[in-house]
Amino acid sequence: MRLKIAFLALCVTLFATTYDTAKAYADHYAKKLPLRIDDYFTLTALLNVGDELLYHYKVNDTSKFVIKSMKNSELERYKNELKKANLTRHCADPDVRTMLKSGVLLHHMFYRDYGAKLLFDFIIKEQDCKM
Repeated sequence: MRLKIAFLALCVTLFATTYDTAKAYADHYAKKLPLRIDDYFTLTALLNVGDELLYHYKVNDTSKFVIKSMKNSELERYKNELKKANLTRHCADPDVRTMLKSGVLLHHMFYRDYGAKLLFDFIIKEQDCKM
C-alpha cells in the first residue's frame, strides 16, 4: 500500500499540476472517511479545492468536551498545539512532503458538533516544515 501511494505521488509530481496532486491524495484517503482520529476528533471530509486540501474535523461531543468552555486565549493555545502535532506528522511523511513541495496547502478546519460552527483553523505549507 505504501509503495502504491509513493508511486502515485511520484507520477503525480512528475506529470501533474498541484491540483492533480491534491486531487489524487484526497481521492485516495476519502474512501476511509469518516475517520475517528482520537477521542476528541473525527475527520469527516478531505476535499481538494485547487491546490489546497481541506481537512474538515468534527469535534466529538462538544457539549461534554472542555473546548466548549475555553476562553479565546486557551482556544488559541490549543490550536497551536494541534498545529504542531499535525506539522510533526505531515512533515515526517515523504508523500505529504512531496505534495507540499509541489505547492499544495493543507488547510485543517475544526468544527463544533456537525459543522455548524468553525472553532478554529490553520494552514500548513512547505515553509512550515523547514522550521
